[in-house]
Amino acid sequence: MNRGRRIGLDRRLELGWLDAVAAQVAAGADEKTVRDRLFDLLRDQVGGERKPGTARHKTVGVLVGAWVLTPKRLTAFRGRAIDILPSLSPGERLAMHWSVLMAVYPFFGDVACHVGRTLSLQSNLTLAHLTGRMRREWGDRSTVDRAAQRIVRSMVDWEALRDTGTRGVYRAIREPIALSGDASQLLLEGLLHYAQRPLPIDDALRHPGLFPFDLTLRPYDLRGSSLFEMQRLGLDIDMVALRPRAG
Repeated sequence: MNRGRRIGLDRRLELGWLDAVAAQVAAGADEKTVRDRLFDLLRDQVGGERKPGTARHKTVGVLVGAWVLTPKRLTAFRGRAIDILPSLSPGERLAMHWSVLMAVYPFFGDVACHVGRTLSLQSNLTLAHLTGRMRREWGDRSTVDRAAQRIVRSMVDWEALRDTGTRGVYRAIREPIALSGDASQLLLEGLLHYAQRPLPIDDALRHPGLFPFDLTLRPYDLRGSSLFEMQRLGLDIDMVALRPRAG
């Protein structure tokens, strides 16, 4: 149960803003420079000024929290994301940001899991159902509703979800984004950081939290990897885990 934990990600985020902060980190900019450039970028897009408590200040804080003030245990993981950034297509960049947000902000990961699980069982997702589930896990507070709504709105903006003709009702995208190679491994790594435990390989590659994506990884691709290790559970279940000190 995550009841009472800090939500962390409670803002609507545009992909362009995520791309901008990742690019600044890749260029070696320090925290102050990143913040200054983000405040300038958001000047005409998010209300408020630099004063703490304003919408713009909070949005910059979420972006910096993901890509600059990344928890120490995730700095090597973030470094791998930065290393592959120049080679990624738009869909692969979405997977990169998705992976980082899952690893840094468990609330985002929980929302993604509930959305993906619901859409695997039925064609539509209602915001009311989602916020009810999130309240049960994160506490009965209005901040949970607002944060979940903004994350869903971000997913629509990213074209990971689709609006329907009914307010507060959403559908999955028509075709999942196919991933392979470095992008798919990074997404799997972010999922394992979020889960903080080994997962059955088949479940990991079809995890509801990764619902907009289609990973083409096979167990064979992960054997001998410097990041992942395969573990056998019982007679026929292969588990995938992060290698110790993988970042």
